Amino acid sequence: MRRDDPPKLFGVCFAKNEEDIIADSIAHAARFCDKVFVVDNASTDCTWEIVRGLDLENLVPVCSKDFAFRDYLRLRFMNTKKEELGLDNWWYMFDADEFLLEDPWKAILQAEKEGADCIAIEMIIFFMTKNEVRDQKENDRQETWRDRKYYVLYESGKVEFFKNTRYLDYGAYDIIPFGLTKECSQRLLIKHYPYRSLAQLEKRVHTRFGNPEFESECRRGIDLDRYIFDPKTLPKLRCWDEQNGLDLTGGFSINMPRIGDSLRDRTVALIIQTLCQLRLLHLFHTLYRRYAAWRQGVDLKNEPTF
Repeated sequence: MRRDDPPKLFGVCFAKNEEDIIADSIAHAARFCDKVFVVDNASTDCTWEIVRGLDLENLVPVCSKDFAFRDYLRLRFMNTKKEELGLDNWWYMFDADEFLLEDPWKAILQAEKEGADCIAIEMIIFFMTKNEVRDQKENDRQETWRDRKYYVLYESGKVEFFKNTRYLDYGAYDIIPFGLTKECSQRLLIKHYPYRSLAQLEKRVHTRFGNPEFESECRRGIDLDRYIFDPKTLPKLRCWDEQNGLDLTGGFSINMPRIGDSLRDRTVALIIQTLCQLRLLHLFHTLYRRYAAWRQGVDLKNEPTF
């Protein structure tokens, strides 16, 4: 690829039981991506049928498989597609309940100028409130994600965009590959809808309960009342309305980079680049994977393939 060629962007989404929102989120991501790959985790609703029925030229329904979800499995899938993407092009990892608030290409081009290889996000998380649930029951009305209007501004710092460089190891047992060296100074805003309706909330809680990957949710248990909030008890909760839109003032912390801002990260970046020059990077990655698998308690014999 010539340096003056525009980079490509491949999106990857793992989904399970998201029939009420999957069509909208995939269509949204397809606006920005050259390809969107979707892996279904054996949904028991119509999620997979909806994905396969979408008429989007750049959508690639990969498979529907039953496996215990772990974040690093997305990297396993990306490893099978990194040659197709090509070096120095970009990945976008997104959940089925997320929507970008802005076009990501401005941030990607800014990252290219800065020599950064990843872009983090800030989340606008929408919640269900007790008043909404009461009104929903009284009116016997099925609500959707579009009905949600209460939200909080959450400084996530989660990396969802990164560049496919020759330094990366997709075998790392983590949410992002090993070898990223610098975060872009610009972060992207994501609208996140984890709690959309009573029916969806019940499916979400029972699907995730017992999976250590969702430890914070499991601690709340399976009582739905623990996931429905009272605006009076959440001072940071804001309310969206058609006249004023989203209020983004004073909510996010200073965008301090999480990758590339510390002595540790700069040292790791230097080691990786040096090992690559000495052609020892593959050996280092192999040893690191074994250490990471041991640290995460991964059963290598039962790893799913895509």
